Amino acid sequence: MSSVPWHRLVRSAAAALLATAALFVPVRPVAAASTPSDPPAETADAAKPATVVLANGDRISGTIVDLHDGTLTVDTAWAGELSVDWSLVATIESETDLTLVLDDGSRLVGPIEPVEPPADSRIAVRAATVTEPAIVELSTVTAINPPAKAVQVKGNASAGLIVNQGNTDTRSFYFEGEVSARTDTNRYTTGAQVTRAEDSGSTTADSSRGWIDYDHFLSERWYLASSALFTRDQFQDLRLRSSLAVSTGYQFVETDRATASAELGASYVDEDFYDAADDSYPAARWAIDLSRDFADGDLEVFHSDEGFLNLDTGDDVLLRSKTGVRFNLFKGFVATTQVNFDYDTDPAPGRKKDDWRYLMNLGVEW
Repeated sequence: MSSVPWHRLVRSAAAALLATAALFVPVRPVAAASTPSDPPAETADAAKPATVVLANGDRISGTIVDLHDGTLTVDTAWAGELSVDWSLVATIESETDLTLVLDDGSRLVGPIEPVEPPADSRIAVRAATVTEPAIVELSTVTAINPPAKAVQVKGNASAGLIVNQGNTDTRSFYFEGEVSARTDTNRYTTGAQVTRAEDSGSTTADSSRGWIDYDHFLSERWYLASSALFTRDQFQDLRLRSSLAVSTGYQFVETDRATASAELGASYVDEDFYDAADDSYPAARWAIDLSRDFADGDLEVFHSDEGFLNLDTGDDVLLRSKTGVRFNLFKGFVATTQVNFDYDTDPAPGRKKDDWRYLMNLGVEW
């Protein structure tokens, strides 16, 4: 296979990720310009107030503001905002669209209709995503009209440098950084690793890796993932390995103290070697990402790995992983101890299958 310039692969990866993101960006119709013949806005029929029916038969009419932490807030014309214990609600009806969040993380958006035949503790949601009204148990509704999340940005960067001169003349440098941005329905992540080492003027390590990930959340837990990974390692005879992947992911946990997710999907891998014959193949892909804070956030344990199974051969596996502990020193400065492990069941001729790196770095986290 002929060598493919790395800049062309980067442009192709970026185009693929942008195209994937465009699939999930809603297109807003352009409103028609008002003309003198248009009826005045105030003459349009206003939606009827929503009705909340309590278990004791009482009715509350007004605008449903939200449901948060088990409390339903209704804005009434006669008493302002009223707070109602959600467990006391028998049913609700609303001609205006409401956003319902269910206990499995899924969302339904649409007007609320009575259930036929009438039944307490059940509602019918005429969501645009379903052909028939979805029958929902009130006990499964955890939120109504949740506030939109602000963009949450977090990241970390760490580096290590060792220089010996005199009887021993060695230099080694390692850098790793990652930044992610999270909204209600999307997550964007990019990162890089760089390793360089010399011994008496001879290069003993020279590798780099960069990645771009885009995740679109279908619900609180399930998401679609697209990713691009680029790897170069002179001592693995690897000029450039590029992998473009699409996957289905599940977010088990995502809090300030812990994260856990898993992905499974398909990828296309292209390998450009210095000396060995180039190769490309379809692959199955999996990924795991775990982290957990301890000691009031002063200590973080983390692990991530990503693997590819060559579908042409069925037995060629690529794996990259990192496992470590991050210590909070003060005001965002951290110390990190970690182990990086790379594995290739079919490396270039004369190369080993596994690579281990033991690292101690200083850095920042935000």
